[in-house]
Amino acid sequence: MFQIGNLNEMEWKELRKGVKRKAFTGEGATIGYNSGEKGHEVMPHHHIHEQIGIIVSGEGIFSINGNDYPVKRGSWMVIPSNVEHYLTVTSEEPCISLDIFVPARQEIL
Repeated sequence: MFQIGNLNEMEWKELRKGVKRKAFTGEGATIGYNSGEKGHEVMPHHHIHEQIGIIVSGEGIFSINGNDYPVKRGSWMVIPSNVEHYLTVTSEEPCISLDIFVPARQEIL
């Protein structure tokens, strides 16, 4: 099914304290545009989706499988399915990431 829209016109959905998302999805993949503020609620998690992301602005510490990696604008990551991960924002400005999830996230369809 063909879809078209504008990210700037989409409403943010609050996920938890200090974290919000804009998302859209097709049949095979989902795009998430995420914003985290310093002091946000950290949530280690894993999911069946492979996640490929890039930091658009801000800075943080990305934790994957117990290892911490500093990330900033331009940093990218590939997170395999079912691997625990999370981001802790360290910059005063929000840390914004653009993430692709495969397969599509059913809860967003």
